[in-house]
Amino acid sequence: MHRRGELIVAGQRVSDIPTLLRTAMERWGRPSAIVCDRWREAELRQELEAVRFPLADLIVWGQGFQDGGEDVRQFRSACLADRAHPRRSLLLRYAMGEARVVMDPAGNAKLSKNASGGRRMRARDDAAAAAILAVAEGARRTGDGTPRPRWLWGRPSLFGSGETE
Repeated sequence: MHRRGELIVAGQRVSDIPTLLRTAMERWGRPSAIVCDRWREAELRQELEAVRFPLADLIVWGQGFQDGGEDVRQFRSACLADRAHPRRSLLLRYAMGEARVVMDPAGNAKLSKNASGGRRMRARDDAAAAAILAVAEGARRTGDGTPRPRWLWGRPSLFGSGETE
């Protein structure tokens, strides 16, 4: 996957964030947003400041049933509406094959962790989690790339029409 250009190798046991960021900037330019989960957030912020990485919107998002559930809904919707067009990727195909979604009693879905939902204990689905975060954040943005106000996104209309704002 590295030879195919799908995987950036940065670090051994722990990610080398400065190398990863520099490589990403060289390949794709300045991002409109950086979306991450809450795990190791402080380290990411520290590394971003240390390399003077252009702080686009740094969006820290949970992976539980509330935030993760919204992301899974947005991702499914984008895929079904043919709005998500990934490049052919062995990495993404493998990660999506390892990913599992679990439901809570209220019907909220999230990407499973550990061995829940039929997932193998050492499954490698980080690329799937990243794809879900990225597609969902893209869906939450307006046509010009600016974020929509989160407190309005996906909430029932205040006017009782049943539509979302």
